[in-house]
Amino acid sequence: MFEKAILFDEALRETLFSTSEWSVQSVFDKSINLQNKKKNELILVCGLDYPKLPHAIYVEKECLQSLIKTTMKNERVKIAGGWVRIGNTQLSLHNSDHYSSVFESESKLNSASVEKLFHYLHQMTDLNGFTFSLSELGYVKDFNSRWELDALKKIVCGNEREQTSGLDYLLGRGKGLTPSGDDMLIGCLAADLFYKRLDSFFEETLNLKLIGEPVRTTTVSIHYLNCALQKKWNEPIHHLIQVLSKDSTENEIEEVIQSIIRIGHTSGLDMLTGFVATIILFDKN
Repeated sequence: MFEKAILFDEALRETLFSTSEWSVQSVFDKSINLQNKKKNELILVCGLDYPKLPHAIYVEKECLQSLIKTTMKNERVKIAGGWVRIGNTQLSLHNSDHYSSVFESESKLNSASVEKLFHYLHQMTDLNGFTFSLSELGYVKDFNSRWELDALKKIVCGNEREQTSGLDYLLGRGKGLTPSGDDMLIGCLAADLFYKRLDSFFEETLNLKLIGEPVRTTTVSIHYLNCALQKKWNEPIHHLIQVLSKDSTENEIEEVIQSIIRIGHTSGLDMLTGFVATIILFDKN
């Protein structure tokens, strides 16, 4: 059966138009994860109801449903010359639309938009994966009251020993396909696009922990943390950076926050927690 992909991440072009062996890493109700032989890279196959994500291929709903029904975990997948063969399905990437997940802002935070952001967040009661709301984020002096925020404070404000300690605490902490601590780290890295204060030691240490033994977190989480280190982000994060780079309206800010909240069960809220806490910490130091 031949199918055509609707859309794919430009970061995948070299992989998709060369030849390599992959396998099915996981099959969910609305998506499939493919994994390369080295088990250090994933490709998400999903429908257009997902936002644009790093390393993703988007297909029609009927195609996705068929793949989910017929695909088995650990099944071999062949990628060659713009075709992805999954079971009996030959998925073509030729003439498909594409987008770029790579994004590195050179802009500065717009103070008026940040003020609107905090005004909106202070009204939120949704609980993140560590069961506290964004409205509880106050001043730096309050960060010691929660282990997760204290760990983030060590990463953002501490020396190398403290940064390592903070990473050890957050990495892999929490439940789910992408644990809450990892999502907070992704938010922290996204906020640093405005500041560029997280140095090479932090990035190298995080990278070593992602490839070290024993494995500290989930395969999917490792993938998205690696994407963040490579400045590859999901579409809602792109939009958040963009609206905070200019004097945006309250509606624009509310819309982008809601789009992030819709990511996963609490993943979006956890990313926002890391993002907002990092802004607070950087602005107070």
